[in-house]
Amino acid sequence: MLTITLITLVVYLYSFIEIDKAHSNLVFKKKTLTQLEDNLNKEIASLELLKRSDNISKRAQKIGMIHSKPEKIIIKIND
Repeated sequence: MLTITLITLVVYLYSFIEIDKAHSNLVFKKKTLTQLEDNLNKEIASLELLKRSDNISKRAQKIGMIHSKPEKIIIKIND
């Protein structure tokens, strides 16, 4: 009877330890996922700022690129 109790106790403790390891691993992965999602959102926000035309023209002027002049298009319609 004592051996069955000891075997049951060992199996219980082993399963408890494995469940605890799996749980801590899952928590770590969730934290990592949250952190990666935050970093991705920050990068998307910075890309949105870079897409704006005024930011593009400011950066182009800083590195010495020539600012283009818009062309006028005139369409004449004969009645």
